[in-house]
Amino acid sequence: ASPKPVRKLYYRTDDGWQCPLTVVPPRPGGSGEPVLVAHSLLLEGSAYRYGADLGLVGALCQAGFSVYLFHHRGDRVSIEPPNVRPYSFDDIVGQDVASALERVRAHSCYPRVHFVGHGLGGQLGVAWAARMQAEHLATLVTLSAPVRFARPSSELARLGQMAKWLPAHLRLPSRTLAQLATPALGQGDLDGGRMSPGARVRGVLARHVGDIPVPLLRQVGLWMDAGALTDATGTMDYAHATRDADVPLLVVGSDGDPVCPAACAEALLDHWGHPDRSAIRAPSNFGHLDMVLADAAVEKIFAPIVAWLHGRRRRSWTDQAA
Repeated sequence: ASPKPVRKLYYRTDDGWQCPLTVVPPRPGGSGEPVLVAHSLLLEGSAYRYGADLGLVGALCQAGFSVYLFHHRGDRVSIEPPNVRPYSFDDIVGQDVASALERVRAHSCYPRVHFVGHGLGGQLGVAWAARMQAEHLATLVTLSAPVRFARPSSELARLGQMAKWLPAHLRLPSRTLAQLATPALGQGDLDGGRMSPGARVRGVLARHVGDIPVPLLRQVGLWMDAGALTDATGTMDYAHATRDADVPLLVVGSDGDPVCPAACAEALLDHWGHPDRSAIRAPSNFGHLDMVLADAAVEKIFAPIVAWLHGRRRRSWTDQAA
């Protein structure tokens, strides 16, 4: 099957950034409740349309949802203002997520938006729920999005220390490095994607990897030092602050994910304010990339997410679940 045609919408933040939303329409006759899909730190939004049955986006569109792929100021496709200032993860939450939600609400004509985030994308959803009590959200789904962190490996610790000394305007050239390394990779090298077809993972690494902005890498280092998902000052624990979040929550994780073991994501359930909160455990052989790229993700990940959202799709226009 060919990917559905897409169009680009742009939103503008209060501090002058212009960032695109990729709009993928629902299947013919679909009711079109909006789902904002937010990508992880390394992947670009286009990666979520790649894979078996056209990936997570394809599963959502086939179920009748309208999908909006979220891009923020950390992505190369975004347009910076003339007098750009250093930014953090918190700025993306307060400026980019806020403006994107407004744009999606206006375009879709629904007052509330379902939010599905993988990795950093899920963390953005958690932070929005913490700061704004999940305002304008219908539901939140996180995939492999840690709110607690184990002690980092020595390699990650060194990378976090290095980020503190790098200029804030730089981006780590992960896109170029992935393209250079991809031809030499074998299936045994793809620890985060053991269940995914090697050709598919190599295709994503060659075409759908984004450069990592130094400001985001710095904040990830802060989280690892603190052991928790916090704001840039380290004073606000975003998971703790979701006690007033008033929307249903679904947390998806895997014990085999080296980036986010299931318990590091499921810790959010202990603090979430809404009584409708649950978790899905993927098989323990699922790595971080497998959550969105494995053939088995269609049955083990996408279908349960779609079924869960279907039972709550009316929350896009009413406060009552279906």
